[in-house]
Amino acid sequence: MRTLAYNYYLENGSLTGMQNADVGVDGICASTDFYRYTVGVYGTYADLYAARCTRGGKTPNASRVYLYFLSYYPGTGQSDWHCRYWPPDGSPCFGLPY
Repeated sequence: MRTLAYNYYLENGSLTGMQNADVGVDGICASTDFYRYTVGVYGTYADLYAARCTRGGKTPNASRVYLYFLSYYPGTGQSDWHCRYWPPDGSPCFGLPY
């Protein structure tokens, strides 16, 4: 996803208008998926998300719902990993910042 986001940035000069398909994902959870992948664009950076798939508010193959994401700044090449447990209860998230 990061490589495709960078290619989009190089081709367009910014991240403006970048969509899920531009980074090779569709944001959908199939019945066999553990994660769904999406992108969020916020000016000069993009968050590349991997969120646990849920079924009716339950995670079929996990005890918790986690949202992992990489904040990627293509102009500088900086990348920072983050993790959130949802709903937030103060639980550690594998040592990654919120």
